[in-house]
Amino acid sequence: MKNLLDSRAAWIMASAALAIMTIAYGAPLVVVVAMKQIAAELQTNRAAPAGASSLSYVGAAFGGIVAGWLAGRLGIRPIVIFGSTMVAVGLVLSSWGGMVELYAGHGIFMGLFGTSCMFSALLTYVSLWFERRRGSAVALIASGQAVAGAIWPPPLQFGIDHVGWRHTMLWFAAFVLLSSVALTIIFLHPAPIAPSATAAAAPTGATPRSACRPTS
Repeated sequence: MKNLLDSRAAWIMASAALAIMTIAYGAPLVVVVAMKQIAAELQTNRAAPAGASSLSYVGAAFGGIVAGWLAGRLGIRPIVIFGSTMVAVGLVLSSWGGMVELYAGHGIFMGLFGTSCMFSALLTYVSLWFERRRGSAVALIASGQAVAGAIWPPPLQFGIDHVGWRHTMLWFAAFVLLSSVALTIIFLHPAPIAPSATAAAAPTGATPRSACRPTS
């Protein structure tokens, strides 16, 4: 398994993790792009829908603490699949009603239970596949949120202009669920180094690669 560290397979896995992160963090952007339309339809100011997007990031910050811990014990696949499902549920709930549904969908489902399962869990997971290029790999995954902000607004605006913000949320929910689950099942294989092995090696100054070597 140690031969997989810094390998081509590791970079393919890291690219898949980046794609999952980018897709998941496109979800909170729907309400940002549709801010004007949502405020007009719900008869409120633009700060109200903007607050929903903020809640998704606050929820992700708190949920990420638990998600990273669970990923080390349950494995990456169930955590990311659960998170993808919750992001989709959050979008569906947000599309149904008014501000209460919008806040609950973003803060609780999309943030606390959704994108929280992506960031910390995927960063930890990716770091276990690399030794020499670990910094570059982690930086790649961490850029997922920025990549989402760069690529999603134009297609989201197109959807909002043609089918409305509610249907755009529903379509994006289906896209998040199907694409993220497929990428997880196909590409996110068990890491070559267990988190406990990496932690045990740290106090002695050993590297993750040396932690994989058999002892006499």
